[in-house]
Amino acid sequence: MEITCKNCQKKLNIPDEKIPKADAFAITCPQCSEKFTVNLKEASSEESATQPQITEEEKSLSETSQLDFDEDMQSALICEDNADVGNTVAKVLKSLKYRADMVMSLDEAFDKLRFNSYDIVVLNELFDESTPQYNEILEHFQLMQISARRHILIVLLGSKFTTMDNMQAFEKSVNLVLNLKDLSKLTGVLKKALKENRLFYRNFKEILRDKGRG
Repeated sequence: MEITCKNCQKKLNIPDEKIPKADAFAITCPQCSEKFTVNLKEASSEESATQPQITEEEKSLSETSQLDFDEDMQSALICEDNADVGNTVAKVLKSLKYRADMVMSLDEAFDKLRFNSYDIVVLNELFDESTPQYNEILEHFQLMQISARRHILIVLLGSKFTTMDNMQAFEKSVNLVLNLKDLSKLTGVLKKALKENRLFYRNFKEILRDKGRG
């Protein structure tokens, strides 16, 4: 079943076996964290009236999206073309209970971003021939609407960063920078960054709510 978030318009494909038997159910969008109610009777009638003919290729892509989506599972994307570094990051994320997708090219990365929302993105500054001056994946997130971007923790890896330097992170529009020499410290660094990020946005949401905008 495909539903669309009423706040950010993100399309979500939910496997039929995960849909409750009740006439309506609540769901939280993994991209913008908006909670909304889905009326199954209304959705069913609308879907039947507008059901398009799809090709086998489109059907395959849709099925892939359904398998990747899990409302309750936290996920991470690793954009790293050095397999050793990528595998090290993946092990750390797995230990923190994140499902990690590792990609080694821009095409793979954008394919994943097309069908999935991620809680963490770990990106090498030089990913797939990128330069410190231009990184296409980083630009993708820099241009993202703030309502969606603020729910993603972006970690930028590089050989010239000072790990956890807030000014360098600010200049790159990311949450955290990590020197590759400090990769062994990633578990502790990520735990600290995640805790600080959650605290910051919890306070941010409280301020919005107090102002009548939450």
